[in-house]
Amino acid sequence: MENFYYLLPLIFVLSVFSSIAGVGIAHILIPLFLFIGIPFISAKALALWVNIWIMLIANISRWKYIDWYLTLPLVITATIAAFLGAKISFHINEKLQLTLLGLFIVISALLILFFKPIKFFENIRGKSLIPLGTALGTLGGFIGGLLGLGGGSIVNPIMLFLGLEPRIVSSASAVMVLFSSFSGWLVYFYHSSFNWKEGFFLVGVAITGSWIGSQLAKNLPKEILRKLIAIFLLFIGTSLLLKAL
Repeated sequence: MENFYYLLPLIFVLSVFSSIAGVGIAHILIPLFLFIGIPFISAKALALWVNIWIMLIANISRWKYIDWYLTLPLVITATIAAFLGAKISFHINEKLQLTLLGLFIVISALLILFFKPIKFFENIRGKSLIPLGTALGTLGGFIGGLLGLGGGSIVNPIMLFLGLEPRIVSSASAVMVLFSSFSGWLVYFYHSSFNWKEGFFLVGVAITGSWIGSQLAKNLPKEILRKLIAIFLLFIGTSLLLKAL
């Protein structure tokens, strides 16, 4: 599809910000792909394919920040829940899916921008984080799989609002999005006519942008990183609501 290739520069820029924030860009790519005529299921498959590669690169530079007591339960539950969510998505109205997620993401972004974290989990580490990781992984994975997303835009705002350190949040989220995106992609890949040519073009652009973003994220102050995540999520939520109209 000729119009697809005009999107590549925009996808490169979005990949940079996605890597910095530790969330995928499937939420933005799906509306873009739908706009140029790609079927909904195929759009989800392509968007999750990009998520996988962006998060693979993003995780390389974040490895030392990962808190495994938070990340492992987040990843395990999200991977399972994403698969289930993707299966259920075929029975739910598309516009309803986009509207609900758009509203949730916009509200979450506004909470990050205008409300101070409650700092409930600010000093909590180790095994005490396992219940939080389990709950958020289930929530983010299921909603992400349902809508063809990685789930990072669901869990990121909640973890930041609860007072977790931004670098730990983006690192844990990046690992979760990698595995939940792959889980959801398997379902949508099976049910769609996946275009491998477009897929590999996307991979090249996404990897380049993601690597640049991961390098920039190393030197960003905590508060700037937190605001960038919120602004990025606000853009995602708004784009989803506009698509649902």
